[in-house]
Amino acid sequence: CYMAWVQEMRRLYEAGDLGELIYAEGEYMHFARDVWHQLVDLDIPLHWRFWMYPTFYVTHSIGPILRITGLRPVAVQAATGMFGMNREGATPLEDPAMELVRMENGALVKSLHGFAYPREPWQPWYLVAGTSGCIESNRWPDPEDVTVFLDGYDQPKSYRTEHPIYREEARKTQHWGSDLFVLYEFAKAIETDGQADIDVYMGLDMTLVGMLGWRSVLQGGGWVEIPNLRDEAARKEWENDRYSC
Repeated sequence: CYMAWVQEMRRLYEAGDLGELIYAEGEYMHFARDVWHQLVDLDIPLHWRFWMYPTFYVTHSIGPILRITGLRPVAVQAATGMFGMNREGATPLEDPAMELVRMENGALVKSLHGFAYPREPWQPWYLVAGTSGCIESNRWPDPEDVTVFLDGYDQPKSYRTEHPIYREEARKTQHWGSDLFVLYEFAKAIETDGQADIDVYMGLDMTLVGMLGWRSVLQGGGWVEIPNLRDEAARKEWENDRYSC
């Protein structure tokens, strides 16, 4: 959510330059085989990363879209890849995962994540399309460039994005400098006794897309409602749900 190009998308959306969201896409394709030994203990077959459901890692693909627009997801349907299924000698692999998300204003968002690309590249990519314009980040090789096409433009415009503050400090941190701002926003909320930029409810929205997306997969891919846990009645309705992913 704090990568420079995502921040630029948020700036344009909040300024009204893009209009109201119609459609968006978020991708976080992350080849990890070369670092797998750093993420799991290969001698422990029950390590959680071995059995997590495929739609688990959804926050990096859908999260920025929710933060850019401030909109809440209300329903999700999902599917996973079946690479290796019914192939002799192959290891069944449910990857990548894709979610189609309905937003509260009726807009659609496509979320894609997993390990589908061979070796490299691993890179996030986002597209936000509204009633007055659209913006997308560059796929390869450098995601920090964006292309914008707004009402009144004769041609799309491409330019490089920068973090609005602490640019030099950000460059020393990971994930294109975004890691700095995760800590910055957390500390700012504590020091000012203010609302967190991403509060518990938005965090839950990001997470529920994956959890309930997996229910959609197991139920054949149909729509599953995403509850609004800001509402006490919704919390009461779901508080005894013990369904395990």
